Amino acid sequence: MRSSDSSFLNAKVPPVAWTAGGFLLQRLFPARRPSAWMRAASLLVFAGSAALGTRAVRGFLDTGTTFDPHCVAGATSLVTDGAHSVSRNPMYTALLGALVGRALWRGRLAALLPVAAVWAALDRFQVRPEEKALKATFGKEFKRYTKAVPRWL
Repeated sequence: MRSSDSSFLNAKVPPVAWTAGGFLLQRLFPARRPSAWMRAASLLVFAGSAALGTRAVRGFLDTGTTFDPHCVAGATSLVTDGAHSVSRNPMYTALLGALVGRALWRGRLAALLPVAAVWAALDRFQVRPEEKALKATFGKEFKRYTKAVPRWL
């Protein structure tokens, strides 16, 4: 290991794997029949997350740049519009939203605890290394972007 800010986990575990781990952790909290409002909220969160994630991926496809979380240094353009104008990490926010939706569907607010764990893992081991690579690639343009748009919602 190099410096204290590096870790063997940095950008090595796919974000989808962190999310899958969150879904598995949610199983620790026994499900119960959710109330009608929790089912409705769950469906709204799922739909919103799907829309956000789809729009974020579309932004990358439209510019022809990579959205592979392990090849950030290969990015050819900085996507700052659409979903990326409200969050620097809309794809990861969408994954977290899916976890929130499932927690609500399970009818246990305690099932939100894995959401916090996945958020912390993504923020520390994925987002920070990505932002370091983007800063190296896009310099001042990325710095301006970070000042204008929050990392998360």
